[in-house]
Amino acid sequence: MDNAAVTCVLCAMKTEARPFVDAMRHTQVYKLRRLVIIEGSLDGKRLVLAYNAIGMKNAAVAAQLLIDRYALSCLIMSGTAGGIDSRLLIGDTVVATETGYHDRTDETVFTAQSRLLDCFRDALKEDPPQHPLYFGRIATGKSFVKKGQRLDIISRIDPLCVDMESAAVAEVCKGNDVPFVAVRSISDTETKAGLLVFIRNCLLASIHSFEVTKAFLRSQ
Repeated sequence: MDNAAVTCVLCAMKTEARPFVDAMRHTQVYKLRRLVIIEGSLDGKRLVLAYNAIGMKNAAVAAQLLIDRYALSCLIMSGTAGGIDSRLLIGDTVVATETGYHDRTDETVFTAQSRLLDCFRDALKEDPPQHPLYFGRIATGKSFVKKGQRLDIISRIDPLCVDMESAAVAEVCKGNDVPFVAVRSISDTETKAGLLVFIRNCLLASIHSFEVTKAFLRSQ
């Protein structure tokens, strides 16, 4: 790939990346440390896809590797999340207007670039998803949220959902002046929780996150 600016999608897990892999064409696959990188196109638009960045540390390292390797027009984190807001059901999608940490005393919030969010909103008006979509805050932590932690997270941060990567990637992107947004679909909720629930719904949530991200990519 040449040095022209390109959009990159980063996923934590192979399952989250699978819908992109299935849809991409003219692909070349590389491995950089533990990060799998796929260069190709989606609906005729150039795209870099990367995955195997589970957890905050791995995601931060992956983001920096991608920023150092490519001239990125933006970086999108796509994948799954645990629902915190009671309105969210399994399969619903959240586009992060801001991200922060729910298990650190640091209350720094990373706000998505308004122009990038406007592009998402415009694209999703033209190509709306067939499932509920929300714009709002995502909170990131080191591990899955336990039931007893939910009320504390809501009282302090009040996010729509939680994950284990987005704020770490947002922090790296901010330090490198790269526009960033997270797109996360709900794989589990307070009433439908646990590892088996996550495993059962991971692919569905990954597909929904892909559909929302694809609508944005098509519009660029």
